[in-house]
Formats: sequence, structure tokens, C-alpha cells
Amino acid sequence: MWLPTDHSRGPWDPRAQHGGAPCALLAHIAEGAAPGPGWRLARLTVELIKPVPVSPLRTQSRAESARSTARVTIDMFAGDALVARAHALLMRIDPLTLPGDLPAALSPAQLDRLPRLTISGNYPALRSLRMAASGLAARREQRRAPR
Repeated sequence: MWLPTDHSRGPWDPRAQHGGAPCALLAHIAEGAAPGPGWRLARLTVELIKPVPVSPLRTQSRAESARSTARVTIDMFAGDALVARAHALLMRIDPLTLPGDLPAALSPAQLDRLPRLTISGNYPALRSLRMAASGLAARREQRRAPR
């Protein structure tokens, strides 16, 4: 049984919660449904089926586990009414051991010497993500500068 506080009350109806509170509770329950240590919540989809009241709530969950993933469905009830449902995907986090003979990261100058990606067809010339991101950051800074 879960008891919402007054902080969960939404701005539209004094009897209902805003969406953040039930979503956070469903995320907490999904993380707790991990089959063991070393699992992380990878995706959470929440359906707010009806307004979630500021009243006692109960949850019911079902989990299906495989070797590296687990799927969890959580139903949230106010009385007998289903008010929200969440679908979660959890993934096992395994330590990654890299070979010791890997080269160091490439510098921007080394990246510039790599062959450009080309796609056949009528596509504009492609620029690297690094170049596009740096240009976007520069444009943002120009807009922020006082005039």
C-alpha cells in the first residue's frame, strides 16, 4: 500500500496527483523488481489510464527474466480501479574487459584524416557529428552574447 503526500497533488484537480509522482513510484518499483544485483532500468513506458487520486494506492507487478534482460509490468490501482500501468525493460550490466593492445583514442586531427562516409544517391554531403555539434554550440553562444 502506497500513501501519497500532499506534495503529489496536481494543479488541475485537488483530488488528483500530477503525473510525476506516480511515474516516479512506478520507476522505483521497476528498479526494485530486478532479478538480482547488476541490473539497470533501460526503458520505462508509463500509461496514465485515469487520474491518479491522492489516496492510498496499491501496485501489482509481473516479471519475466531472460539471461540479459527482464521485462516488468506494474499495475497501479486506486481501490479496484486500474489508474496506471508501466512497462519496464531492465538490462544486466556485465563488466567489460577490453584487450590491452587497443590504440588510444584518436585526436580530432587524426579523425579528420579518416575517409569520409559517403552514401550513394541524392544526399547532401555529410559532416561528422563532432563538426555538427561544435557548430551548433557556437551558434548557441552567438545567440547568448549580449548585443
